[in-house]
Amino acid sequence: MTLDLATVQSMMEGGLPYVKKLGVKLEEGGGNRAFLRLPWDPTNTNHVGTLHAGALFTFAETAGGAGILFSFDLSKVRLLAKQATIEYKRLVTGDVTSEVVVPPADVARVMAEVDAGGRATYDLRVTLKDDSGEAAALVSITYHFKKL
Repeated sequence: MTLDLATVQSMMEGGLPYVKKLGVKLEEGGGNRAFLRLPWDPTNTNHVGTLHAGALFTFAETAGGAGILFSFDLSKVRLLAKQATIEYKRLVTGDVTSEVVVPPADVARVMAEVDAGGRATYDLRVTLKDDSGEAAALVSITYHFKKL
């Protein structure tokens, strides 16, 4: 059973204090897709007045997690982020958005691996876009799934 939009919004925006402080907003979600926004906030900037690298990374990790929550039945698996890399492409001085889509074929493959061997990993790519629509950061997150 995947989760609905209101439940995931509550989990992310209310249940994760740092995500709440950053101001991350889950605007759309469901059907293996999540769309999030990190509104510009000058309290999330670095020493040169652009969005802090840590804020970008946290936003990407949160967006990836939302995509996973809308795609996998987490009543059957325990999920942890195992590894992540980020490539910063541009300085950001406005809102940042991310749309994460997990293809159903990937969900089926991962769950088949979990059913067969008790574990699986999944590499998810997350693109963060600035307010002009250009890629601001490219993130790869490896998730580890373990059968409950």
